[in-house]
Amino acid sequence: MFDFSTPVDRHGTWCTQWDYVADRFGAADLLPFTISDMDFATAPCIIDAVSKRLAHGVFGYSRWKNDEFLGAVSH
Repeated sequence: MFDFSTPVDRHGTWCTQWDYVADRFGAADLLPFTISDMDFATAPCIIDAVSKRLAHGVFGYSRWKNDEFLGAVSH
């Protein structure tokens, strides 16, 4: 289970949802409910998987039609 209850302060991180409210609406004191951005941390298992792939160092085309991939994205 992952913690979806602890918010992450995204201000000052080039976050469209929070850092550019005035640019989009002309006022900075609004709550931006117009964008589906996440205000919680990425799950550790996702960070680990991306880190493992980055450590591999090769980013060519991958074969997607395999049981592991299809199982990860199925409903």
